[in-house]
Amino acid sequence: AARLTGEQLRDRLVECEQAIAMLQATQAEAMVQMGARARVADQAETAASGVSLWTRERREQVVPDEIGVLLGCTKMAATVRYGTACHAADLPVVQRAWRSGVIDARKVATICEQVAHLDTADAHPLAADAVGYVTEPGRSRTGPQLREWLRRRVIAANPAAAEARRQRAMADRRVVITPTGDGMSELWALL
Repeated sequence: AARLTGEQLRDRLVECEQAIAMLQATQAEAMVQMGARARVADQAETAASGVSLWTRERREQVVPDEIGVLLGCTKMAATVRYGTACHAADLPVVQRAWRSGVIDARKVATICEQVAHLDTADAHPLAADAVGYVTEPGRSRTGPQLREWLRRRVIAANPAAAEARRQRAMADRRVVITPTGDGMSELWALL
C-alpha cells in the first residue's frame, strides 16, 4: 500500500469493500444452505418416524446456534445474520447485487428488513428499486439514507398495512422503571 498513489489507494479501498461484500454474500449463501439441509433432514425424519416436527426439536431451529459457534458470535448475532441471509435469498435482485459486491451486508439487511412487511408482488419491485437507489452512479448512499428512503416507499406501497403496524406498535408502548440499587432506578420507555 505504501507504494500506491493516492488514487490507487482509494481504488484499493473500494475494491476491498466490494470483496468483503462478496465474501459476506458467499457466507450468507452457505448459511441458507445449512438451513435448507436441516429442513430436508427434518422432513425426512418426520416421514420416517411419523413424529410431528412440533413435538421434537428440529434441526432447523439449531442452525443459528451452529452458526454462532462456528463464527464465534452470539446466538442473537447469528440469528440476525441467518435471517438476513434467508430473506436475501428470497429477493434475487438483492442477492445478485450482494454477490457482485455492489451492496454490503448492512444495506442488504436494511432492504430485507424494510420490505419484509410487504407481499411478494410489492416486495420484489421495491427491493429492485432500493438496489438501484443505493447503487446509482455518481451517488453514495448510506444505510440510514436507504432505510429512510425505503420506509417512505413501504408505507406508500401498502398504507393500510403500515397503519396496522403502527396500531400494533402503539399497543406495545410502555414505560419501565427498574431498581438498580443504591436508591437509583433505570427508566426505559418505548414511545
